[in-house]
Amino acid sequence: MADSQLKQCQWNIRSSQYLGEISALCFLHLPSHLSSFPFLLSGTGSQVLLYDLESSMMIKSFQIFEGIRVHGLICSLLDNTTLACKVVVCGEKRVKSFNLTFELVSKSNTQSEFCVDLCLIHSLPRFTHWVLDVLFLKDHCLAIGCSDNSVHVWDMLKSSLVLQVPSPDYSLESHLST
Repeated sequence: MADSQLKQCQWNIRSSQYLGEISALCFLHLPSHLSSFPFLLSGTGSQVLLYDLESSMMIKSFQIFEGIRVHGLICSLLDNTTLACKVVVCGEKRVKSFNLTFELVSKSNTQSEFCVDLCLIHSLPRFTHWVLDVLFLKDHCLAIGCSDNSVHVWDMLKSSLVLQVPSPDYSLESHLST
């Protein structure tokens, strides 16, 4: 094969973001003196997007997964003194917890803007079945519901599984595999 033909046959493979439709939504209420409208977290593709609903603007985009779509998204209550909250994102068989922090920065004497940061706290071990829902239990535990109808309780402080409850009911998944 000639060099010119070989050059035409080479592939240009590169990684890029997974684009997709909105698959998860969560409101985040800031103190009323900072914003009269809630902020909106939106899962789309493998990213979480943060919107300021008062200005109708996207503030920031956060890459959460590589090649995995965001399926669920929850936020803890915002700590009004630190302007921080916990955010938990799930996709396929993965769950990640983050700390979302806001800082109000003055641009001038009359204008301020929010600086936002999302820091990974923990990436839970991969589950054997798809994660369908996640809820906060108390201050430091997560209830994780999976597609085999099992529920797992994860302690975020100890980074360990506290409880796993299998379901006696058959799931759609078990019917399809037989």
